[in-house]
Amino acid sequence: MAGPTPTGRRSAPSTAPRTVDNQDNDWGQGIDAASQGSQPTGKNLVGVHFVFRDFGRRAIAVYSRLRGLTLTSKLDNLSHELNQESRALTADLQVRTIEVQNFAVSARFQQAMRMAQQGNWGTATATLRRARDRSNSEGEVVLFLLALADGTYATNLAGLTAQNIRDRPYFQAAMMGRTVLSAPYRSRSTGEILLNVSAPVVLEEPSGQENIVGVLSSAFSEDIFLRWFAAFRGKERYGLVVSREGQVLFRGDGGPRHLPEAPQPSLLDGDDPTLRAIAQKMVANQTGVERWSPPNRRAKYVAFQPLVGTDWAIAMVVPATDIERDLGGLNQLAALMAIVWLAAAYLRGQQLVSLAKERRSAHALAEREQVLQATINNLAGVVYRCRHDAHWTMEFISDFVENLTGYPAAEFIENRQRTFASLIHPEDDARVSEQVAAAVQWQRSFDVEYRILCANGEVRWVNDRGQGQWDAQGNLVALYGVLVDITARKAAAKALQEALQEALALNAILENLAEGLLVLSAEGYILQTNHALRAMYRLPEDPVLSGIPLERSPMVGLAAALDWGAVRQGQASCVEVTLPGQRIGRALASRIVKPQTQAEPECLGMAVLLRDITVEREVDKMKTDFIATVSHEFAHPPHLRVGFCVDCPRKTGRRHSAGLGYLVRQKSRSILQTGAGEPGHYHHRSRAAHQPD
Repeated sequence: MAGPTPTGRRSAPSTAPRTVDNQDNDWGQGIDAASQGSQPTGKNLVGVHFVFRDFGRRAIAVYSRLRGLTLTSKLDNLSHELNQESRALTADLQVRTIEVQNFAVSARFQQAMRMAQQGNWGTATATLRRARDRSNSEGEVVLFLLALADGTYATNLAGLTAQNIRDRPYFQAAMMGRTVLSAPYRSRSTGEILLNVSAPVVLEEPSGQENIVGVLSSAFSEDIFLRWFAAFRGKERYGLVVSREGQVLFRGDGGPRHLPEAPQPSLLDGDDPTLRAIAQKMVANQTGVERWSPPNRRAKYVAFQPLVGTDWAIAMVVPATDIERDLGGLNQLAALMAIVWLAAAYLRGQQLVSLAKERRSAHALAEREQVLQATINNLAGVVYRCRHDAHWTMEFISDFVENLTGYPAAEFIENRQRTFASLIHPEDDARVSEQVAAAVQWQRSFDVEYRILCANGEVRWVNDRGQGQWDAQGNLVALYGVLVDITARKAAAKALQEALQEALALNAILENLAEGLLVLSAEGYILQTNHALRAMYRLPEDPVLSGIPLERSPMVGLAAALDWGAVRQGQASCVEVTLPGQRIGRALASRIVKPQTQAEPECLGMAVLLRDITVEREVDKMKTDFIATVSHEFAHPPHLRVGFCVDCPRKTGRRHSAGLGYLVRQKSRSILQTGAGEPGHYHHRSRAAHQPD
């Protein structure tokens, strides 16, 4: 059996003597100087350091060697105990496995399988019951099960059932030719937690070929594992069985475990890195002992090894105190040695340590002061400390206040020449006082923006962030804070708001254009449409088309008609397109560029104006038809031409509105007057002329 892994044992450091060349005299001088209270020198300090370091190193080496040997022996015993306890469990599982395999290849069960294939399940049920009676584990076997390849099965208790087990993992594995021990599952008929050993049933065809035609399973209670856990369970000691997926199948401490109807997370996905590493080794069929320190619980040792004959690993968890109890005497000796060593080191090095500490403290204090002063001087803001009174009396204020307000810092200290309250804009004074007072009342930090009046008459916006300082009795001592100039930020915010209003106004204009407007990105994605365009294409008002390519939208005809390559090169493209409802539109596309002084303008996108010209086209067509007809009739007498003119508005009125008829009549009168045979003697009259247009 393999021993514990290296992380479970600590190897002792080497105790070989260290060789130091010609330093004994220096060490002695260092000890003498320290004991006589002489002024410490660099050489004396090095000597004392080497003496105590060598002594401590030797002591630690001896302790580590003894501790490692003792711990190794304990961990070996734990591994041996786990091996002994798991042998009986392994032997029992092997007996059950061999029994099921023997039943599966017996002539009786092969005959029962053939009868079941023919629909005679009575023979199969009787065979299962005889197998139950002959089982070597009669007291623990719950049932025997015989299933066909389609999952139909019978048991020795209920005979043929209406249920199906083809979804069970153990059935699927056995149908692939493996004899498997299933993970624990809850019986669908009894509700008990069961395991089973499943083996394939093979029949030989007349041709001599062997085929897997079904599965024989022996289901038994989980009591076999519970008895095994009880065999070595003690205070805070328990066993674990882990599957190949890292899921806990059995555990002796009563904690949650994995069942198909109540799955539990895998140990491989846990948050504890040590437990996750142990689970990885168990899944990899390794053997060892590891120390595990769960959060907020006592440390433990975990001994683990593969469970022979299964895909599982078995582990035993014991408190670390059970293993390390015998180390108590050794630890006491080590503690005594450490006390002696520390006392000697303290007595001989007190003067040196104190002096070095004072020097380090003074040096560190000077460095902190320099860093703090440099930080304050280079901070683009005003650092202050003031009293919480009506004048905001300054006890300290950084020099940057002169850059901000135009007044030197010295004028504000203790209100020598002016108060800081006098700089706050009168309209903001009350609000600032209220917000700071509320923060002080609840002992919270404050963050307030207000205007100040500068020496040159300029008004600036500042952001004041700070908090109070309270003494042990809860009394406010002072206010600390930082003032930052945010005038530029306020101006930018105002400009942004104005730009937003302009954009909204422009968008309203574009939305209410009579012509349809389509704005595209340089890549051809729809950015904006207006109401007229959506009405032409009968699109919804909500912006569902934004962000999609034009060729994938309902306006695919427009995408195909325009020459986008020419548009991107700066050439306008004007085409006629077909609109929904057999209407005609004229589209004009041009690019949108970002003006630049020297380089070629950058194309930001494209704009398309679309106008519905259906009415114009119909009027032009009617005019063309009318001219052709009249020119043909010029050879006839004038009264025929007048009759045709009277008829034309009637036909036109049936197809178009009154406005369209009016246009036709006007055009026809003009043409008739032009085509009259006797200029100056012809007067056109019609019945339609007496009717209102």
